[in-house]
Amino acid sequence: MNLFISTRQSRTVQPLTDGAARLPVWHRWAPAVLLTLGLALSGLLASATPQNGHAVAVILPPWNSFADAATTVAAAGGTIKGTGLWDSIVTTSLEGPDGAERLRHNGAWLVIDAAAARGCLTL
Repeated sequence: MNLFISTRQSRTVQPLTDGAARLPVWHRWAPAVLLTLGLALSGLLASATPQNGHAVAVILPPWNSFADAATTVAAAGGTIKGTGLWDSIVTTSLEGPDGAERLRHNGAWLVIDAAAARGCLTL
């Protein structure tokens, strides 16, 4: 269906195209950006499996304070070795085969290898 609109400046008639032309520019490339970020994140998480005895990054919900992070790590039987960019990101060492599971049980969102996360999380 072609509709025609008139512009006052040039006095020419231009066809009104389908709804895609009316969308803001970012609507066109947002799905590609989200897909790319999702693939990059899944690759990071796949390569960042924590190993016993190695340093791990513990990522808690962003509204948690450093005290909450320290409590989570202490409840799982660890000690904080370093901090990340935000108070809710800390590094610790895993002790025992179920160390990552204990951290998740005590409130950690993610437990990943600290060496793999170092560049992204400023550890």
